Amino acid sequence: MIEIFLKSLIIIFTVFSTGLISNRYFFKLNINKNFSELGLLGVIVLSIISFLLHFLTPLNNLISNFIYIFPLILILTERFSQKKIIELSKYFLIFSILIVVYLSYSNFYRPDAGWYHLPFSRLVSDFKIIAGTASLHPMFGTTAILQYLSSVFHNSILGVNGILFVNPIILVLFLVFFFNNLIKESQPILKFLSLIVLFSIFVEMNRNSELGNDAPGYLFYFYLIYAFIRSNLIAGYKNERFKFLSLISVFCFFIKSLYIFALAIPLFIFIKEKLYLRINNYFHTASFVLMAWIIKNLIITGCLIYPINFTCSDNLSWYSSESKFEISAKNTSQFSELHSKGWPDFSEDKQYYLNYEDQLSDKNQFLKNFNWLDEYLNQGRIQNITKKVDFLVPIIILFLLISFFTLNNNTRKNFIKTNRSLTKINYNFLLNSTLAFTIIVLIKLPDARYFFGYFLVSIFLVIIYFVDTKLLFLKKKFSNISSIFLIILFSVFILKNSIKIISYSENINPLPDLYSDKIIFDFKIKTTEYNNNFNIYYTDNSYSKFASEKLCTYHKSPCIQNKSILNQFNVKKINGYFILELIKN
Repeated sequence: MIEIFLKSLIIIFTVFSTGLISNRYFFKLNINKNFSELGLLGVIVLSIISFLLHFLTPLNNLISNFIYIFPLILILTERFSQKKIIELSKYFLIFSILIVVYLSYSNFYRPDAGWYHLPFSRLVSDFKIIAGTASLHPMFGTTAILQYLSSVFHNSILGVNGILFVNPIILVLFLVFFFNNLIKESQPILKFLSLIVLFSIFVEMNRNSELGNDAPGYLFYFYLIYAFIRSNLIAGYKNERFKFLSLISVFCFFIKSLYIFALAIPLFIFIKEKLYLRINNYFHTASFVLMAWIIKNLIITGCLIYPINFTCSDNLSWYSSESKFEISAKNTSQFSELHSKGWPDFSEDKQYYLNYEDQLSDKNQFLKNFNWLDEYLNQGRIQNITKKVDFLVPIIILFLLISFFTLNNNTRKNFIKTNRSLTKINYNFLLNSTLAFTIIVLIKLPDARYFFGYFLVSIFLVIIYFVDTKLLFLKKKFSNISSIFLIILFSVFILKNSIKIISYSENINPLPDLYSDKIIFDFKIKTTEYNNNFNIYYTDNSYSKFASEKLCTYHKSPCIQNKSILNQFNVKKINGYFILELIKN
C-alpha cells in the first residue's frame, strides 16, 4: 500500500504539472485555480501526446520516461507562493490517500481488461502502429485512448504496475472536482449537476474492478455537459469555449466510440455562433487530433470508425468485409448487437458465433422489428439496464422528496414549477439531443453500460425543468440534506473498499497480478519477406468469439486468444512498419 501511495503522489504531480504547463503556455483557459481540472487537462494532454507519438515509435520505456519526466522538469521553472505550495501538498495528500483506498487489493475490470485492454497497451509499448492490428483481435479496433496513457504509465519510475493507475486517477480527479464545485459553485444548476455526478460515482463506480473503459467515458461526458452549462452561465468561461469543449468532446469519442454524439455540443456552438465564418475555427487542437484518430482507425482497422461497415475500405490490403476474416466490421458489429439483445446461441452453456453470414437469415429475423425483445426479457437481460439505476434513481428521488418536505409551505409552492426559463443554458438543445442519443444507443445496444452517460444527463435535465434547483441550496438546512446524503454514500464507498482490503475479497495482493513475466504462452512465428520473425502468442488453439478463461493480460505482445485466425494474414514489414496483409484469394 505504501507503493500505491508513493506512485499516486508521483502520478498526480505529473498530470497536474502537465495540465498547468499546457494551460499556461498553450490553452490559456480559466481553470488555473482548480487543481482537479488542471489534472484532468493533464490526463487529456498526456493521452494525446502518447497517441500521436505511437505513429512514429513504440511507447517503450525510453519514450515513456521522456513523456513522463518532461512536464516534471518544466514545472520546476514555475514559482509558487508558500500558500499555494501548502494547498497543493494538502491536495496531493488527500488525492493519494483516496487512491490507496480505492485501488488497494482490487482487481481490474474482467474479462475485458485482461482480454483486450491490457494486451493492447502492451502492444503499444512493444511496437509502433501496426496496419491491420484488428486482425489480431477485433476489439483492438475499439480500444480507448486511455490504453495509450496506460503504456506511458509503464515507465522506469512507476514500473509495470503503473498501467493500473489510469482509471483510479481519473475517477478520483472527477470525485474531487465535482465535490469542490458542489461546495464552492454559486450556480444552483451546476451544484445540482455536481451532486448527481457524485451520487453516480459513489453508487455505480465505487469499485476499481467495475470501471473498464465505460466509466471514464461517462465521467468525461458529464464534464463536457458541466463545462457547456458553465460557459453559458458564467462569462469568464465563454472565451475559447468552442475549442475547449471540442477537445473534451473528441476525448469522449476517443474513450468510447458511442460517445461520438458528444461532438454535437461543439457543433451546436459552431453553427449557432456562426463560427464557420472564420477560417481559424476549423484548425485547432481538437480538429487536428480528431483527424489523426480517424487516420489511426484506418490504419489499424481499415475503417474510419470501427465497426461501422460503410466507413471501411476493402481496397486496403489489411482489410476485408468478407465474413471469413476476423477483422471484418460486419462480424464485430453484428456480434455486439446480438450479444446485447440476447441471441440464444450466446448463452453461457453454448457461446457459439462463427461469423456474420452463418445463420444470417435467422439473425436478421431476430433483430428485425423488436423480435429480439421476448428473448431479451426471458433471459433477464433487462437487468443490464436496471442494475445501473436501481439504487441511483431512488437515491435521487429520495433526496428531492426530503428537500421538498423540509421547505415551509409558502416556499414549497415554488418547488415544482414547469416551463421555467432555461434558455440561457440552451436547454431545448441539451434535452432533445441527450434523449435522442439515449434512445438511439438503447435501441441498438440495450445495455446501460453503453448509454448510461446520456441517460443520467437526461434525468438531470428533466429534473431541472420541473424543480427549482435554487430551493435545493437556499438555506443551510438544504445544504445539510445534500451533506447528509454525501456523507452516507461516501461512508459506504469507503466501507466497501475497506472491506475489500481487509477481507481480500478481490485480491490477495495490493495490486492485481499482470502476469507479464510469470507465464509464457505458445506462439506462432510469422516471417516477413526479409526473414524478420514476428512472434504472435496465443492462449487457445480452438476458435471462440468469447473471452477465454485464459487471458493474455500484460503478456509479451502480440498476444491474442485464437491461434486459428493466424492463417488469415501474412506479415510484411515496410520502412520499419508491420502490415498484417490479408490472404484474400
